[in-house]
Amino acid sequence: DWSIDIVQIASIDLNGLLTTKRLGTITIKAVLKSNSDVSTTFTIKIVNTLSIDIPSELKQIRLYPNPADKFVNLEIPRKIERISVKIFDVTGKSIFEKTTLQSGKLILSTDKLSKGMYFMQIISNKGKVVRKMLINK
Repeated sequence: DWSIDIVQIASIDLNGLLTTKRLGTITIKAVLKSNSDVSTTFTIKIVNTLSIDIPSELKQIRLYPNPADKFVNLEIPRKIERISVKIFDVTGKSIFEKTTLQSGKLILSTDKLSKGMYFMQIISNKGKVVRKMLINK
């Protein structure tokens, strides 16, 4: 059996799968089912969590057409400021970067991109979001 001391930070299922809810330090205790005298306790400090909670303004960013051929449009709502855009290939290599962009519509040429999948990272005052971008030539 598994138990956890602070359920507001994380939860643990019967198989020992830990699901984090927020940052913090937790103590986990594992007890052998067949002999409750046998147990171990360990502490985990959660310093980062993965989340799908994307601010509503970032959800409004539009990237189209996708797949793209000759160009791709990036539309950024007015509420988003201090914008920078980076494009990475599938190996993680940065192949394009543009900083200090304004909200509105940005048209990017795909002339220098080969056919394939890319990731566009948009960083702003509202947070960071990554969008998949497909190039068909």
